[in-house]
Amino acid sequence: GALVNYDLHLGDSVLCRVKNNFKTTVHTKLEGLNSIWAKTEAKAEIPVDIKYGKVYYIRCGIGMGFFVGQPTLELVDSKIGKAEFEAFNAKNQ
Repeated sequence: GALVNYDLHLGDSVLCRVKNNFKTTVHTKLEGLNSIWAKTEAKAEIPVDIKYGKVYYIRCGIGMGFFVGQPTLELVDSKIGKAEFEAFNAKNQ
């Protein structure tokens, strides 16, 4: 598989560095409509309406680009996301 390595942003701030076999929990004070995005040679962006106290799951991957992989981002349903997150065996845990 392609090597995943990019920064995940929420609006103007960097949430974390996304890597292979990696999961993390990020806390934010931002509320309201914003965008989660990542950029290699191409940019992927998804809108997210952040409500205080709610948990959001973002599945980050890599798609094939011309030179390097392009980020793929997907906002996952919270039930599915929670189950996947808990079952996921991350190398960094």
